[in-house]
Amino acid sequence: MVVKAESVHTVRFDATGLPNGSYVYRFEATGKVVSRVMTLSR
Repeated sequence: MVVKAESVHTVRFDATGLPNGSYVYRFEATGKVVSRVMTLSR
């Protein structure tokens, strides 16, 4: 696991090959968990 200093970070997500739909994503950092729903449509 890589620990980075507190700041803004970017995550790139390649949806190539995924069908349209709703996806749940989750981030965990320093004891905090954030879950969201992403809708993919093309």
